[in-house]
Amino acid sequence: MVVNQLDDNREFKDSALGMIPKDWDVWNIEEIIYTIIDFRGRTPLKIGMTWGGGDIPALSANNVEMGKINLAKETNYGSEDLYKKWMNKGDAKKGDIIITMEAPLGNIAQIPDHRKYILSQRVILLKTKENLIYNDFLKNFLLSDLFQNRLKSYSSGTTATGIQQSKLLQLPIIVPPIPQQQQIAKILDTVDKAIAQTESLIAKYKRIKTGLMIDKTEETFGDYIDKYTMRESIADGTTLEIVYEGRTHNAEIIDKTTMDAKFSDVFSEYNLSERLQILGYGTRDAYL
Repeated sequence: MVVNQLDDNREFKDSALGMIPKDWDVWNIEEIIYTIIDFRGRTPLKIGMTWGGGDIPALSANNVEMGKINLAKETNYGSEDLYKKWMNKGDAKKGDIIITMEAPLGNIAQIPDHRKYILSQRVILLKTKENLIYNDFLKNFLLSDLFQNRLKSYSSGTTATGIQQSKLLQLPIIVPPIPQQQQIAKILDTVDKAIAQTESLIAKYKRIKTGLMIDKTEETFGDYIDKYTMRESIADGTTLEIVYEGRTHNAEIIDKTTMDAKFSDVFSEYNLSERLQILGYGTRDAYL
């Protein structure tokens, strides 16, 4: 536990989120922020403009993943004029917390740099009180199972779950003293970086291994490797044409007499005893 790494001899107290160190607090999100920037429902058309004409990315729920912003996904971009008309409640600053409110619910990330961003569909941005909360710590807490499970318990909807802003603001947050928040965030971010580096090394190893296997195969067998493609075989006429012929049996049954006749025809090579045994697996009414 991160708490144990900070101090092994601390006292604990009960709280709305369970036992916490005695010098920690639990506050609602509403108490640790001074404003929310929320432009859900706003579109360029509603302010008499269109996307394009600039390089300012518009962040939607599509771009906000767990712990990071991903602009490699489909992203709209806007002009400086669009930005000024759109972001009239404040700018997104590096480190600000961004949350997806639905589809998907609860993805958490921070604004990663100092460039301009337009806040678009299904996301809100939290401006926090710096004397109470350290955003790197808050990000990690909001990503935790403790918060995510509580968030989803307050959600609504079936096909696409979401949460009302008023309910989100009432969700509790564990708030240690600022120096401890910074220390916890540093530890967790170090772990995250180590995990990311490990995953990157594993992926790199797999690529190298695959490349070496191909190189070794070609080195060993050289020109013996058959690189003849299906398209080449079609062009050369070496691929056989396979024709599938489907047939249907003319065995329409309309009454018992027809059934008896068809049965006698199909099982004509069987004697009476064998036919009766076959009939034992069903009845004429069942076949009809």
